[in-house]
Amino acid sequence: MTSPTRPALLGLPFRELTQILGGPGRALDVFRCLRQADDPRTSAALMPGARARLRANTRFSPPALERQTKAPDGTIKLLLRTSANEEREASEGSASRTDEGEREEEPGDKVETVLIPRPNRTTVCVSTQVGCARGCTFCLTATMGLRRNLEAHEIVAQVFAAISIARTRNLPTIRNVVFMGMGEPLDNLSAVTRALDVLSGGRGFGFGARFITVSTVGPSLERIRQAAALRAQLAWSLHSARDDIRRTLVPTQPRGTRVQDLAEMFREVCAQKAISLFVELTLMDGVNDTDEDIEHTLALFRAWETPVRFNLLPWNAIPGAPFRSSTDRRVLAFRQALQTAGHVATVRHARGASPTAGEGAACGQLVILDRTKRAERDRDRDRSALTSR
Repeated sequence: MTSPTRPALLGLPFRELTQILGGPGRALDVFRCLRQADDPRTSAALMPGARARLRANTRFSPPALERQTKAPDGTIKLLLRTSANEEREASEGSASRTDEGEREEEPGDKVETVLIPRPNRTTVCVSTQVGCARGCTFCLTATMGLRRNLEAHEIVAQVFAAISIARTRNLPTIRNVVFMGMGEPLDNLSAVTRALDVLSGGRGFGFGARFITVSTVGPSLERIRQAAALRAQLAWSLHSARDDIRRTLVPTQPRGTRVQDLAEMFREVCAQKAISLFVELTLMDGVNDTDEDIEHTLALFRAWETPVRFNLLPWNAIPGAPFRSSTDRRVLAFRQALQTAGHVATVRHARGASPTAGEGAACGQLVILDRTKRAERDRDRDRSALTSR
């Protein structure tokens, strides 16, 4: 097995890969392979010496595809097993095995990645953590808690896997990457920054900063300030402009920090980056879709110099949550008010629901389903062990 001390190829920015291979031309050849979801260690596009250096100095650890589902709207969900288990097993030896010799699965092994095809492009939605610590009361992933941060190469590996699936299924080329999957990207800032370094620009996977979006709840003023350095567009998961409502929906909003304070920091960062801010509002009936909510939202962004683009998302139901999705009438009223005030406002209906498979469109659905099935399997195994004694 490849030594885990070697750096993961999928997490190496151009400058580091150049040092390993001894020249920028070889590094560019590697990225040309990766953009096609090819393994550069075996590709004839690289000289034998470059391939040998890669094998000797890096490890190639794309994720394993555990499950793949396709919804009627064309959305494809991937349940991916990251390479972390392989690395832990190599470094820990038999410590990760049960008394019977069977390797124990850890809940931090699997993440969800989503491909969203359009007529002329495909968007890939990646996860940055296994689970999430933000505790949003309307979010399925929040029920997992935070398992662990993903490393940069595990984030990039999701894009690599998505490119492979898109090519296999003859989907339009992947042109957009959105960090809107499981986890809070700014809680894993160092790995996200490094992943963006690998993904963006001609000396990487080739995605321009205009076509990469990082979505965040805005964990703190300092984290938002640090986001100014990200090579990406920014989206704010606002959900409510009213402090009392937002603290209910996003209970980890820092004490003493108002929504207005967060908005001012986003305003400063967007002006510094000369970008528009995307604002996401997940709308729930009678919770954050009233006329009062509309007025607070308009007031929050009234003085902004840079454009604001709103994505209105009718809430996607999850079992046990005490919410209902906003009615079409309320969603359209919200959109009309924003547009009348001069903002761009789009309604984004949930994608990826697969009724025939018993799955909804909620982020983290495949991971939660997998964990549930694994728990049931373990209970059945325990019962069998007890009855056989």
